[in-house]
Amino acid sequence: MTWQYIQEHFPWNVILLVGGGLAISDGANKSGLSAWVGDQLFALNSLSQEAILAILLVIISCATEVISNSATISLVTPILIALV
Repeated sequence: MTWQYIQEHFPWNVILLVGGGLAISDGANKSGLSAWVGDQLFALNSLSQEAILAILLVIISCATEVISNSATISLVTPILIALV
């Protein structure tokens, strides 16, 4: 297997997509954004679980319109962990 074969046949778009999502997630963790958003969402704790789920689904749906699905999951997962 040669480097030229890898360049021509390797799915670089997948690597860039996953890498970008992980970079966004790492940046959100290191900057404290995940913890801050989790703290802001902690105010929802008084609502029912169904209401919290509906609000989070709307937020995540809006986020996927702006950034890729893998980046959204990489970004939202630490926020939801901070929320618990």
